[in-house]
Amino acid sequence: MNPLKIKETCLYVHDLEEAKRFYNKVLGLSIISYVNGKHIFFRAGSSVLLCFNPEDSILKTTPQAHYGSGKLHFAFEVAEAEYLQVKDEIKSKGISIYC
Repeated sequence: MNPLKIKETCLYVHDLEEAKRFYNKVLGLSIISYVNGKHIFFRAGSSVLLCFNPEDSILKTTPQAHYGSGKLHFAFEVAEAEYLQVKDEIKSKGISIYC
């Protein structure tokens, strides 16, 4: 197997409205789908960021129930030439970057 990239990443969030505000309003990701109390999906380039309400997703029968908790991590990739500019933009929005 030689994967080209991760197509989608899934996070479990208790506050979908806050996820909507942060990923859409602050970071500028477009919304693909939003179902209040259930999920919100964002477009990130050619990838998708899935945010599920864990209290809802753990009860699902179709698709199969899924759930995650604990410290989760994912990262956005930007063009090397834009790295410092994007880093400054993120910091200017009050978002901490840990390296």
